Amino acid sequence: MGLGLSWLSRHLPRRGTGQLRLTGSDATGRLTADAKAAAATAAKVLAQTPGIRSGSGRIVLDRGQLVAELTATLEPATDLDAVRAAAELTADDLHRVIGRDDLHHRIELRVARGTKPTSRVQ
Repeated sequence: MGLGLSWLSRHLPRRGTGQLRLTGSDATGRLTADAKAAAATAAKVLAQTPGIRSGSGRIVLDRGQLVAELTATLEPATDLDAVRAAAELTADDLHRVIGRDDLHHRIELRVARGTKPTSRVQ
């Protein structure tokens, strides 16, 4: 039953957010941030960590909550402590950039099936 619920929760529709209203908005003006660009940039920063092959990010409304979802694909022999530390720093940085106390984070780590082939230059 737990596996079925897990699968179901991963396949529920989520609505992406475009512009986020930032703290400081009031009747005299509105401050916004491009949510997609902020999350994508955070994922690119995370992907610069040694052992991380690639990363992606987005900000969604998930069951009424604003959630930053970052996904990283790791090389099989990656140091998980280093990845965890980098993921925490990246999430903290994204939270500071967005400046919203109601922003939650979800970081998914995937392990690549094999090592990435290196390019051969002759």
